[in-house]
Amino acid sequence: MAVSAKTIAKELGLSQATVSLALRNMSGISEDTRKKVLEKASELGYHKTVVPSADTSHFISLVIYRKYGLMGSDNPFFTLLAQAIDYEAKKAGYQVLTSYFYSDQNIQDQLYALKNAACIGIILLATEMSDKDIALFQSVGIPMVVLDRNTPECNYDSISINNSYGTQYATEYLIHMGHTRIGYLHCDIDIRNFHERTDGYHRALARLPHPEESARFLINLPMVQEEILLAMDAWLATNPELPTAFIADNDATASPCVFALQKAGYRIPEDVSIIGFDYIPLSKIMQPPLTTMAVSREQLGRHAVEFLFRRIEDNPEGTVCLQVKPILTERGTVRKLDHIGI
Repeated sequence: MAVSAKTIAKELGLSQATVSLALRNMSGISEDTRKKVLEKASELGYHKTVVPSADTSHFISLVIYRKYGLMGSDNPFFTLLAQAIDYEAKKAGYQVLTSYFYSDQNIQDQLYALKNAACIGIILLATEMSDKDIALFQSVGIPMVVLDRNTPECNYDSISINNSYGTQYATEYLIHMGHTRIGYLHCDIDIRNFHERTDGYHRALARLPHPEESARFLINLPMVQEEILLAMDAWLATNPELPTAFIADNDATASPCVFALQKAGYRIPEDVSIIGFDYIPLSKIMQPPLTTMAVSREQLGRHAVEFLFRRIEDNPEGTVCLQVKPILTERGTVRKLDHIGI
């Protein structure tokens, strides 16, 4: 009987994921652990599965599902995430083929083409997908990891961002900085990530004596940056009352709002503080540079590839759902108020 990674993991009292990392010489474990795994593998007579070469038809398919247009090639967050996946896969000797699926085209035809493309595994970038959409891909019967979407009831391996934690942390940070009227710049499209981020914001507001004073500053905005700018210009033209701070669904929403506020004569952060989400390159060069909740594309990509290899090699029982916590990157768009009003 062939020795598997599962056998080695049981012998050493380690997880299958740790053993797979060691056997594939991938990062994420200590050198002592790697040495222990390799020694046990040799002792048990483990033979590593031959990795397909680049000139065969075997590859990993990175599938990007498009429904609202958020996943365009001009979105720097997803471009960098795809690069991270490609880098991690190539370290292990695999090629990555990226393909787009479109919700307004025949999905069954697209699934048929994917099933017959000879890929050995799928990383499904599911930011714009519903549970029903994902279930269609599970029917293909190819090892799969779902990236950037998770539900508590999921029956698939997934890696996602802890969105609600991120906005809750950002809101609590603003409260700590003395802000008691905190608005929210919400991208008005129906994706789970943005719903989770809004939920985290509302949970943090519960710390305030009068959370309703902040919640009335939740502004729904379109998705396209040019349209965000026009919508924000129109709102500011009504000379509205402003909160002392805003949190945005993402940096791509925050940046045109900062520009609109500055154009209307407001100073950032002296008059209004703003925190974004995602840590896209633009956030570094804005004036002032944008304080944001940083999401590690490298970490997301690495875990997606690792989980897929684990699913391909061992097909373990049960599924793994991992969430990556964003980290606050303090820059120049948040001002500490002189008074603490909580």
